[in-house]
Amino acid sequence: FAAEIHEKTEGNPLFMADLLRYLRDSGGIFEEQGRWRLAPTTPDSPRDLPESVRGMIQRKIQQLDDADRKLLVAASVQGPEFDSAIVSEAVEMDPAAVEDRLDVLERVHVFVERGAEREFPDLTLTQDYRFVHVLYQNALYASLQPARRAALSGRVAKALVAHHGDRVVGVAARVAVLFEAARDFASSAQYYFMAAQHAAGLYAFREALSLADRGLTGLRGLPDGPQRIQLELGLQMIRGLALRMMKGWAAPELEPVFTRARQLCHSLADPPQLLPVLWALTLFYAIRGDLREYRERAEEVMRMAELSENQAFIMGGHHLVGVLREFQGDMAESQRLLARCRELHVPADHLQYTAMYGLDPGMIGRAMESRPLWVLGYPDQAEARAKETLALARSQRQPMTLAFALLVLEGVHLYRGEPDNVVALGDEVVALAREYGLAQEKEWGRAFQGSAFAQLGRLDEGIDQLKDSLVVQQAIGSGLVRTAFLALLADPLCRAGRLDEGLRAIDEGFVHAERMAEGGYLAELHRMRGELLRARGDAVAAEASFRAAMAQAATQQAKSFELRAATGLAKLLIDLGRKADARAALAPVYEWFTEGHATADLVAARTLLASLG
Repeated sequence: FAAEIHEKTEGNPLFMADLLRYLRDSGGIFEEQGRWRLAPTTPDSPRDLPESVRGMIQRKIQQLDDADRKLLVAASVQGPEFDSAIVSEAVEMDPAAVEDRLDVLERVHVFVERGAEREFPDLTLTQDYRFVHVLYQNALYASLQPARRAALSGRVAKALVAHHGDRVVGVAARVAVLFEAARDFASSAQYYFMAAQHAAGLYAFREALSLADRGLTGLRGLPDGPQRIQLELGLQMIRGLALRMMKGWAAPELEPVFTRARQLCHSLADPPQLLPVLWALTLFYAIRGDLREYRERAEEVMRMAELSENQAFIMGGHHLVGVLREFQGDMAESQRLLARCRELHVPADHLQYTAMYGLDPGMIGRAMESRPLWVLGYPDQAEARAKETLALARSQRQPMTLAFALLVLEGVHLYRGEPDNVVALGDEVVALAREYGLAQEKEWGRAFQGSAFAQLGRLDEGIDQLKDSLVVQQAIGSGLVRTAFLALLADPLCRAGRLDEGLRAIDEGFVHAERMAEGGYLAELHRMRGELLRARGDAVAAEASFRAAMAQAATQQAKSFELRAATGLAKLLIDLGRKADARAALAPVYEWFTEGHATADLVAARTLLASLG
């Protein structure tokens, strides 16, 4: 008997109790002298035993009177958890009478379980309930005919909206589903958009993507027109933001999303709405590393932003073009544009910028200004700017902004020769990226950290992590910064004696730079080729590479790159016995610097010059 009860109820304690209660009420079992017995007509098994849990549930529902069944069916429309006040409106019944019947359904029939008493935002009192098992809710909901289901869903949705008022965003996802079931597609899409926007604001990007997809699917029920276009535009932008965070800023899935958003903006003939869309699409081409496409689009955004005279748009344009100039190699112009972006940025408007763009361009611009500052020969100012931005990002408590600020400071510490700081920051970046699903940021953080491992003497670990990160970046479509990372990879390969592998990395860097029109880190590629050729013993070719690095850096006013190249050349010339030439190459570059004298590059140059007497 016990085995059969277990089998029929799939071992669920709730349904075991329900089945025994049913057998008791139907006479299948009875109590005699303090012991329970099977009815004599069923010596081997419970009489008329339902064939499954679902069969038992249907039998239990059938035992209810029509009024109670109607009440529970209406409750099932709201979901596994429901409110007495909402149910009373759905069935047009007095709230007190509804609570009385739900009390009976809890105590006698054990269909529901009472929760807390609370009030809606409009101060209406209600009692929370839930079905004791979701299978009850499923069976009751499945019993509804289509027209009745649509009508009840619409009533429940409207009641929730009315009671929540301007705080309806907290139940927007549930309301969207209800309006969808009610075949009210316009309302459904609006609430899916609201729910997706709310989820994105909480950095729940998978949920935001799912909600946006459902909203877009529901749009098929709307006629063409401005309302449909506006809703689709909003849903596409949230979808793009979620995909960007989850799959990387250059994931191939992003291009059709932002391209469609651009088409929708043109349909609306609304340039103010178009600019954030163009900014997002331009950023896609930027992270992909296609600087030709990036330049054309970034300059278009800047022109439109200046015509708009909107400070937030102008700030976004300066961010895009400032980053473009760094990777083109115009470091001074990059720093000027990013400094202007910082001046235009109002940190107190952080949330407005995030709502407009999906993240805050001003915070990215603030952080990115550190990079050209270092390249131009101001390592202390670069560190100060990066630390200032990180402190601001921590106060804003926005994961994407914080991850980016951490990344930029991580890179600054790496170039300053402070690997312990890089490892610690890298751990924080990776942890943050894993928590919020930030695919691109995670790989940039791992790449910087891999280079730091190598600087600390953990050569194999550093090489493996850097190479793995480059593979993942390629898989997610990310090409920006690749030349810099390949130059970083060549350094530990050189120190490990893996010279041919290092030279292949440099060759790949030059090919990538040529294909993508990226000139910002060519000096580092030339320098590392010089180091590899010097290690191989090819002094003539090594000297040519070092001098090419110095010439490239000089054209870009890239004093930090020029110092590194001059130091490498000086070491080679000392090996060749040309000490005077070594001093002539290194001293003028070193003497130019007015700050950063505790950084690894300047310490190395100063030590080398001291050895020359």
